[in-house]
Formats: sequence, C-alpha cells, structure tokens
Amino acid sequence: MPVSPSQLNTLLQALHDPAPLPSYRAAATLEKLKPEMSDPQRAEYEAALASASQQRQQAAKAREEAETELLDDWDKDSLQWK
Repeated sequence: MPVSPSQLNTLLQALHDPAPLPSYRAAATLEKLKPEMSDPQRAEYEAALASASQQRQQAAKAREEAETELLDDWDKDSLQWK
C-alpha cells in the first residue's frame, strides 16, 4: 500500500522541525515507510532529509559563531571566561 501524500507531507515537514525529537520521530517513521513509497516519494524524502541535515548544520555553525563572538566580547572586557 503506497504512502498517502498527506501523510508524507506531514512527515516531511516534521523533518525540518528545529526540535530534535519530532524530527527524529519523523525520520524514523519515514524510514519504516520507505519500502512502501513510490520512486517519486522516495526521491522527495531523500531530498527533504538532505535539506534538513544542511539546515541543522547551518544552525549549528551559526550558534557556534555567536558563542565565539560572545566569548571574544567577554575577553575584550577582561573577564577572562576562557
């Protein structure tokens, strides 16, 4: 039985959730449904998974840069938090 488009869309949207648990649950569910997906659905899933991963990497990099900038500011104020 193929995966319904509405179910697929809901799960693909959940992949991009910034909270890790909903995203993980969606990915786990999608992996279980993968054998039932049509080729276009599987391609859409793969693309969404790659996009979500890239989005998370960019967010992590931005957080790291903000933290580094904050630490640099503290250093300039002679607070020596490092």
